Amino acid sequence: MNRAFLIAICHLLLYATMKTLFWALLPFLFACFASITLQAQNEMPLLGSKFYPDGLSSLWGYTDSEGREYALVGVKSGTSIVDISDPANPNELFFVPDDFNVWREIKTWQSYAYVVDEVDGGVTIIDLSQLPTAIDTFQFTAQGRVKRVHSLWIDEDGFLYLNGFNNIALDIPVAERGVMIFDLNPDPTQPTYINTYKGNYAHDCFVRDDMMYVSEIYAGQLSIVDISDKLNPVLLATQTTPNAFTHNAWLSDDSQTIFTTDERDGATMAAYDISDLSDIRELDRYQAYPGTNTMPHNAHVLNDFIILSYYTAGFRVIDAHVPDALVETEYYDTSPNTGGGSAGCWGVYQYLPSGNLIASDRQQGLFITRPQYQRASYLQGNITDALSGAGVAGVRISIVGTSSFDQSRFGGTYRMGTANSGTYDIMFEKYGYQPLTISSITLNEAQFTDLDVQMQPLSPFVLQVQVNDSYGNGLPNVVLEVRNSWASSSSEGIYALTTNSAGLASIEGLYDDTYIISASRWGLLPTLPFADTANNANATITIVMPYGYYDDFATDLGWTVESTDTMTGQWLRVVPTGTQGASSCTFYSDAPDDWGGYCYTTADGYAPPEDVDLDNGSTRLLSPAVDLSGYATAALHFDLYYCLANEANATDATCNIYNGSNGDLLFSTLLVDTLQNGSNAWRSFVLPLDALIAETPNTYFVIEARNNGSVGIVEVAFDKFAIVGTNNSADIADIPTANIPQLSAAPSIFEQQTNIIMRPAATANNNNLDGAATLQIFDLYGRLVAQQTLLPNSSWQWGAQVPAGSYWVRCGNQQLKLIKTGY
Repeated sequence: MNRAFLIAICHLLLYATMKTLFWALLPFLFACFASITLQAQNEMPLLGSKFYPDGLSSLWGYTDSEGREYALVGVKSGTSIVDISDPANPNELFFVPDDFNVWREIKTWQSYAYVVDEVDGGVTIIDLSQLPTAIDTFQFTAQGRVKRVHSLWIDEDGFLYLNGFNNIALDIPVAERGVMIFDLNPDPTQPTYINTYKGNYAHDCFVRDDMMYVSEIYAGQLSIVDISDKLNPVLLATQTTPNAFTHNAWLSDDSQTIFTTDERDGATMAAYDISDLSDIRELDRYQAYPGTNTMPHNAHVLNDFIILSYYTAGFRVIDAHVPDALVETEYYDTSPNTGGGSAGCWGVYQYLPSGNLIASDRQQGLFITRPQYQRASYLQGNITDALSGAGVAGVRISIVGTSSFDQSRFGGTYRMGTANSGTYDIMFEKYGYQPLTISSITLNEAQFTDLDVQMQPLSPFVLQVQVNDSYGNGLPNVVLEVRNSWASSSSEGIYALTTNSAGLASIEGLYDDTYIISASRWGLLPTLPFADTANNANATITIVMPYGYYDDFATDLGWTVESTDTMTGQWLRVVPTGTQGASSCTFYSDAPDDWGGYCYTTADGYAPPEDVDLDNGSTRLLSPAVDLSGYATAALHFDLYYCLANEANATDATCNIYNGSNGDLLFSTLLVDTLQNGSNAWRSFVLPLDALIAETPNTYFVIEARNNGSVGIVEVAFDKFAIVGTNNSADIADIPTANIPQLSAAPSIFEQQTNIIMRPAATANNNNLDGAATLQIFDLYGRLVAQQTLLPNSSWQWGAQVPAGSYWVRCGNQQLKLIKTGY
C-alpha cells in the first residue's frame, strides 16, 4: 500500500474514533479531587403537594374575604380549585373541565379568575366570590375575536391583556397576534374590547403604571410600550435578550429594573436597567445549575426577590436587591428530571398572605413551600495590572468552595455574592496573568466586602505553527485557528491564520498557556483541534496533515449553495437549533461523534415553522472539486438527517455526482423520499465510487433537497462527508467503532455546550453497564464545578454557562478533557 494513502486512512479512522482522547490529566489535579466540594444553597421545606395524573401547566393563587388561600391549578383537562389553607392537606373543592390542552394560563381580578388555552372557547371566567361553597363559570369570545390565547395579564387598574391570540377563523397572521386589550371594570364577566397592539407575536406581557412590557418570543426581544392612551400605544424601546427567545419579563419593585427569561436549553435570566429607555443596560445574568443545559421559564418578583420557575431545576429564589449581582439563595427542585427540555416546573405564585409559595410541575403536580427570603452576602472590588496600574477586565473571580463566580467589567470592577455568609478564599484568573488567591475573606449577609487586588502580568512570546504533509513538505494556504484557554465567543482570544508558501504561520504577543489549534484545507484531512502548551522555551508547534477528503463543516471549506428564489429552507451551515413548534419533527443536534457542532441543514431557527422549513422549491449543496484519480478503490461516506411532519407534497433528497461543476451527470441516487416519512434521525450512507475513479480528476458532489409545496414540516441535514479509499482492490470497511471510549463527548471542543456520552462498559457476555455512573467535572484548578449521575447509554448536555477554558470529566478511572472556546 502507498505510504501516503496508508497514513491518510489511519488518520481518518483515528480522527473518527479517538477524537476525545487528549493528553493525560496533570498530576497535581488528582490531589485536589477528593477534597473539593461545593457549598450547597438552601433548600426550602416542602409543606404539601398534590398529584394530578393528567399533568399540569401554569397556576395562580387566590385569597377569599375570610383569609382562606386557594391554588388555581391549570390541569391539561381543566382548572382545579384547591383549598390550601392547610398546606399539608390540599383539598380540591371544584374542577372546571375544558378541552384537553398542554397550555393553560390563569390570572385573577377581584373575585374572578380568567383562564386561557391554545384550543377553543376563548376565555373561561370563573366567579370565585362564593368559595368555598360554590363557583360560577362564563365563556367569553368577544364576538368571535378570541378563540385561542397563549397567555394573559391583568393590571392593577383592571385591564385584561390577551397575548398570542387568534380568532374563531384562525386566520390572523403570526406577526399580528400581539396583545388584545379589554376593560374589566364595566362587567368582569363580559370584558369590553379596547384595542389591539400588533408589534410582533406576543408570547407574554407585563403591565404596570400604563407601561406594557411585551415578550416577543420569535423576534427575540422585549418591547416597552406606553399605553397611557390605550387607543394609541407608543413603542418606546426594544431590547434583544441574551438567547433571543424572549419568554417572559417582570419588573423590580421600583420599576427601574426588568428581569427577562429566554425559553431555550441552557439559556439565562437577565437583568436590565431601564431607568433610561434611551440607554437600556444589561446588569447581570443568572442560570440555575451553571454548566448544565437547564431551561428557564417564568420569572416573578416579590420584595426584590425573584422567584423563577426553571423546568427541570424546579424553582429558585434569587436575591435581586443588588440587580447587577444576582445571587441564588434558596431553591426547591420539584422534578426528578435533569438537563434540558421543558419537563418540570412551569409556574409559581408568590402573593399568598401566609408567605407560602405554590408551584406547578408538569409531571409531578402542585407543590406548597415556604421561602425564607434570605439575603445574599456580597463581594466587590477593583482589579488592576501590577505594572501599569490599569484596570483589568475579563478576570474570572471565584468564591472557592461555592458555585459563585463572576468576571470583572470594563475598568476592572466586579460585584458578586454567595448565598451564605462565612469566610472564603477568593481566586482571580485571566489569560496573560499569574493566577492569584486571597485567603480568609469574611462575607456578611446583606453587606458588601471590598477586595481590591493587583494581577501580575506574564512575559509575551511569538508562537510559530509549522504545517507539513506526510512527506515533510510545507503546506501553504492551510487555515489555522488558535485559541487561548480564555477565548470567548467573540474574537478575543481567537487567532485566524493562513500558512505561507513554506507552511509557516506565527502570532506575536502570546503568553504561557495551553492553546487549542486546528488546521484545515480542502484535499487534506483536517487536524482535530488539539491542545498543546506553548511559552518562551517551547514556542513552535508542528502539524502533519495527510492528503484526503473529510469535512464535518466545522470550518467553511468552500461548499456552495444554489436555491430556488422563492423557497424557504435553503442549505445553511450552522450549529442546528431546529424548527420550533414542530413536535413530531424536531432536529436540534449535530451528527453523532462530530466534534465541530456544525452541519448543513435546510430548516433551522427559533421561529414559526412555516418561516424556516423547506418549502416550495429545491436547494443544492455543491462540494469543491474532488480528485479521485489516485484511488484504486473509494467510497463516499456521509450522514443525512431527514424528517417529514404531516407532509402531503412530493419531497426527496438525492446525491448527484458530476464531471466538472457544470459537466455531465456521472451518478445519481435517491437517498430518501416522501415514502420514508418521519425517520427523524441521523442515518449513515456509504456509496461506492470505484466506477468513477477513471472518469475524471475533477469530480463534484451535489446533495439536493426538494419539496414541491408548503404543507407540513420538512427538515433535511447533511454532515460528515468523507472519501475512504485504498490503492489496491481490498474492500472498503466502515469506520470501526470497537475502540470508541466508554466516556466521550460530542463535540469535545465546543463554543456553547456539549453532549457528554456514557456508553456501556464491554463485558464478556454483553455491552451493558451494571447500574448508573456518577460523572464529575473539574476545572483546570481541580475545583468541582458540576456532577451528574447517568444511566447506561445516556448523555448529559453541559457547558452552556461556564466560562471558556479547560475542564476534566472524571468517571471512575476514566477521564476526558473538554475545552470550551466561548463564554
